[in-house]
Amino acid sequence: MELLNAISSRRSVRSYKNIAVEDSQPEQILKAGYAAPVGKSLYDNLRITVIQNKDIP
Repeated sequence: MELLNAISSRRSVRSYKNIAVEDSQPEQILKAGYAAPVGKSLYDNLRITVIQNKDIP
């Protein structure tokens, strides 16, 4: 039942805290992103962009 609760309570985050990430975190985030499932297995269309400059919208 924990899995069903986790799936039903997941949310998309559109607001972020104004804190810098540590140097090792972008690599960990990218690894998680590349391991995540992609709709219709369209991995060739997958693009993940890391922007560390807070002045870039």
